[in-house]
Amino acid sequence: MLTYVFTFNSLVFFTKTLKSIMTLILEEEISIYYYAIITIAILAPLSWIRTIERFKEGFVFAGFAILFMLVTVIVFVTLKVKDQDNEAGPGWQAFNEEHYWTMISISFVMFEGIPSVLPIMEASNCKEEFSYILVAALATLLVIDIVFAELCYYAYGDTMKEPLVMLELPEAHPAVIIAKILFCIMILIAYPLIVYVCNQVIEYNLFRSMEFSPLRYWLKNLTRTIVVITATFIAVSVYHVLHKVIGLAGVILGGFIVMIVPSLIHNKLTANSLGDRCLNYFLIIYAIVGAIVITIVILYQEFGGGSHS
Repeated sequence: MLTYVFTFNSLVFFTKTLKSIMTLILEEEISIYYYAIITIAILAPLSWIRTIERFKEGFVFAGFAILFMLVTVIVFVTLKVKDQDNEAGPGWQAFNEEHYWTMISISFVMFEGIPSVLPIMEASNCKEEFSYILVAALATLLVIDIVFAELCYYAYGDTMKEPLVMLELPEAHPAVIIAKILFCIMILIAYPLIVYVCNQVIEYNLFRSMEFSPLRYWLKNLTRTIVVITATFIAVSVYHVLHKVIGLAGVILGGFIVMIVPSLIHNKLTANSLGDRCLNYFLIIYAIVGAIVITIVILYQEFGGGSHS
């Protein structure tokens, strides 16, 4: 389920970018669901690809596209702050109580790759220094996430209405158009990998007892197409609360992947001391309690006494 939700950002960005560019060309606004159909027609066949290694050369381009988009956003946001005489955007708060818990829930998603740490450590030639490398990598990721998010929030304050900050930028500016197109190309390259784990989980449960055959092959293609169709329409439909949807998925399911699974694996494989095992059990309990509390708070803010956004 979590890997399914992870595909939402790519699908909705691709769809919204198509709509943005075509609206500029046609000078007429068409329902986003038509562009969702185009997104499905483009990405569904890509999801049929079994051998994702053929895209490895494109990952260098993908990294460049992400960097270009990051620099573009930072430049525009910095210019916006300068135009505001270095003042914060309307409604900016040093501590935003309303969205704090949503931020915490989304942070679980940011570290969803943690279960890969043990296999990477096992394959590493620097096992003795691996802990320092891991801390440095996580610290770098944390600093980049915080600085980028704080800069964007400082610039826009509560006027930021788009869950994807790239869509807050002037859509007719050439640099923004180029950044969006490059990022869409990156999605074309990366989507088979993005949806790969989701497809593998579904197909393992549905087809593991089925003999290899053309029927099995095309049934897999059918399920992959259904994944793209449903994920695209859901992502587009919940776009304006997408951050909360992903946040809830992150805290409910991401906590299991980020904290519970690594703790269980560590207990099973290498936790020899009582201190290590107690720490692992503490993380497991913390993840469960955190998932319950944060889910209740977010749902209360959205449907109970909190303000809507």
